[in-house]
Amino acid sequence: KAAGWKIMAVSGGFTLMMGRLQKELGLDYVFCNDLIFKDGKLDGVQINVDSDKSKSAKIKIQEWNENKEEIVAIVDGANDVKLFDICGLGIAFRAQDIVKELATETLEEKDLSKIISIINKHYNLENPLQTV
Repeated sequence: KAAGWKIMAVSGGFTLMMGRLQKELGLDYVFCNDLIFKDGKLDGVQINVDSDKSKSAKIKIQEWNENKEEIVAIVDGANDVKLFDICGLGIAFRAQDIVKELATETLEEKDLSKIISIINKHYNLENPLQTV
């Protein structure tokens, strides 16, 4: 974020959790599903993110006018691998074997800050991103 990058999360989860995550992490955008309440009781579900998460991500990528080569996708599950089709750098984070096979890079450590060095290396940045 400090380097001007936009950060988006695409989740099959619900706004109850993802809205809080967006606020706490300062994410630029979150795609997720909605629980619909009526009179204080769960009344339904609105599905905004289906099994092809890349469809949701493409909406903001086009709106932000970003090039595929500038997109980094960080995924862990096989249900996320279509995100690799729309990015220049696909990172498997503590992922299933199929994800590791399709990723550009793999990170096994349980430390998301390690992704910054992967991005710096991949993009050969003159002014490297730094952890905060």
